[in-house]
Amino acid sequence: MANIGSFKKVGEGFEGEIVTLALQARNVRLVAETNRANDNAPNYRVYLGRVELGAAWTLFFFRGPITAWRYDNG
Repeated sequence: MANIGSFKKVGEGFEGEIVTLALQARNVRLVAETNRANDNAPNYRVYLGRVELGAAWTLFFFRGPITAWRYDNG
């Protein structure tokens, strides 16, 4: 999995930046989803300003949890 950004924990979520060929954004926020419909629902919503870029899930591996997210850059 490629590293496309860096984030710092802020409260219940994260703030940071994303750099890809299609997207270069600062002040990106991962906001914790408090009312998940089920276990497959995202743990976070990803925002740039008021625009939602995608969703993120916390995944658990033998080394510990990571947060992975999906977005449509298309």
